[in-house]
Amino acid sequence: CWKKCPMSTMSTLAGCSTVGSNAFIWDTTPLPEIAPEWLPDLAEAVGGWHLNEKALLVPADHQWEALNKIRARLSADANDRFARWGAWILANSENRRTSPFSEIEAQLPSPAASPPIIPSPPISAPAGKESSEHMLLLACLQHGLFSFASLKEPAFALESYERALPLARNIAAAKPENFQAQKDLYLVHTLMSECYAALKQTDKALSSRAEALQVIEKAAQRKPNPETRKLLGEAWNDLSYYQIINRQPQDAINSAIKGLEQDPTLTLMKANLVDAYLLTGQYEKAEPILLEIKDIKAGDKQTYADVIVKSFDELKKLGIEHPDTQKARELLERPTPPASK
Repeated sequence: CWKKCPMSTMSTLAGCSTVGSNAFIWDTTPLPEIAPEWLPDLAEAVGGWHLNEKALLVPADHQWEALNKIRARLSADANDRFARWGAWILANSENRRTSPFSEIEAQLPSPAASPPIIPSPPISAPAGKESSEHMLLLACLQHGLFSFASLKEPAFALESYERALPLARNIAAAKPENFQAQKDLYLVHTLMSECYAALKQTDKALSSRAEALQVIEKAAQRKPNPETRKLLGEAWNDLSYYQIINRQPQDAINSAIKGLEQDPTLTLMKANLVDAYLLTGQYEKAEPILLEIKDIKAGDKQTYADVIVKSFDELKKLGIEHPDTQKARELLERPTPPASK
């Protein structure tokens, strides 16, 4: 059933509905002609996001501090019914009233009691620093991925990842044995490097990849298994690529070799090794690798010969080329002789 009744203390109406043995109280109050000036602050504090000067949603700074600040502000004005409503939304579950305009507090049951009839509040105090940091980390990563992939705005994505980095570091430091926490930190560094590369800040991209490698190296030492070795191989591979575009081909050779020690099946790393050998004038070492991998499929529509040629073209645009690159191109264009029976 549903009943309406006037509230004696405030000029508002309350509805009461029952479902079986449960009773639910719903407060209604007239909307003001002008929204309270604190309403946007409440929305940002609850949602954890705000619109920046370019009308893009970005994570709000110090969300829990903002929640506590506006909670205290609304609680101080008990005579304003809208402030009372806002304070009720932010009230802790331990002393939350059954409705914004009621004097009855919802009592939390003892562990042996049945579940409470009154639903939990939509917003309450965080369960702990760790859980709140993880929620904010996920939000920053999601916003960064959206900005980079959908909006094509690496600068905006980088802002989100820079917010995510200290969160990921804190979580990883608190859980050194948790491999997923280390992978999250590794992911933040790799995403930042992609943003730096898109912004043509290749030195910073290389630095981020080096930090990502350090994270996975430590994780692999704590938990050596095929998964960590494969990820470590990929980290060395990525580092070798960024060393190449930063004109550090000898370092790239060393990185690629270390990566192949972790995962000998990573063909893309052999392609990076080809680039690095050619750029250091070691065609004799690049040639057997070219012959080994050029006909291997790299997806449905191309081979590694195509991948390597594209790599040559991209490096040329960056002004990175060696005369032996032309010899390698000619080798890749030659058809592979049929295997002898």
